[in-house]
Amino acid sequence: MSKLKVPTQYDITSLNTEGSKLYRTLKICFSVFKGNSKRYDVFTRDLLIAFVFSLLRKNVIWEAHQGTSKTARIMLKLLSLFKNFKVLTISEALKLADEIPIPKKRIYSYHDGCELSINRVETQVLTFDKKTALYTGALHKGEDVDSLSPLFNSFPDWDFIFIGGKEAEVKIYSNRYSSFKNVKFLGRMPHSDVLNYQFSADVLLFPLTKTNKLWKYTSPLKLFEYMKAGKPIVGSNIGSVSEILDQSNGFVFNERLDLVNAFNSYCKASDEDIKHMIEKNKSLIENRYNWASRAKFIIEKMFDDR
Repeated sequence: MSKLKVPTQYDITSLNTEGSKLYRTLKICFSVFKGNSKRYDVFTRDLLIAFVFSLLRKNVIWEAHQGTSKTARIMLKLLSLFKNFKVLTISEALKLADEIPIPKKRIYSYHDGCELSINRVETQVLTFDKKTALYTGALHKGEDVDSLSPLFNSFPDWDFIFIGGKEAEVKIYSNRYSSFKNVKFLGRMPHSDVLNYQFSADVLLFPLTKTNKLWKYTSPLKLFEYMKAGKPIVGSNIGSVSEILDQSNGFVFNERLDLVNAFNSYCKASDEDIKHMIEKNKSLIENRYNWASRAKFIIEKMFDDR
């Protein structure tokens, strides 16, 4: 992919994190306003920053990740009066929801992504004693991790490895599933080691349940890392994840499709079917779900479309 060229000069303002959020926000606004005499645009996840610069008649994009509070909706109704204000949501589901009270024509959607580059020379291929299913990520998000427990008994010839979580969480989960010799919680480790596991496992697990408060509108970075790793994925596709993962590029489960059946489908799949899924995920990462493509969309389709 050609390198994204942006004909814009950026000023960087560094601030410490002392003081309240309101103080930091106002300090950022003041620093940017003071340091920029030329025309500039604003991209932010902070609604107050979006409001201030909209008042200053700057072109503003506010990035929305989740549903909005009552206070946020009041601010958004005011911001809807400014034609220079637009919204970028991280999923189509959030764009279509009634969470953001501004004209739909000024709401865009684009999922998150991952870095395209990775030095495969430095990636170490690990050797496991048994076939290995891997989960990497947080342990505290609802019942996501626990939802995988039906696999432990059903597939005793597999090892299920979990990477991530705080030390106390790792201890809790290790004790909870101590009766299963094929379940291992390894805790946190350097990102390079996580990549080694991802590139070496037989299959990657992506559980998502409705007990996870992010399930409706999420755009999980972990899923894009999985897709880039070039391994088959067994994952939930409820909520906005269904926009990314379906039966064409993963072995999915949801309210209608069972987890164990999805894993069985993976075990019985032909090498050709798995190769097709992996190639589709690779294409999606290279052509859409990466930071360069996302930045290009924001600059060309949102800031320049005025």
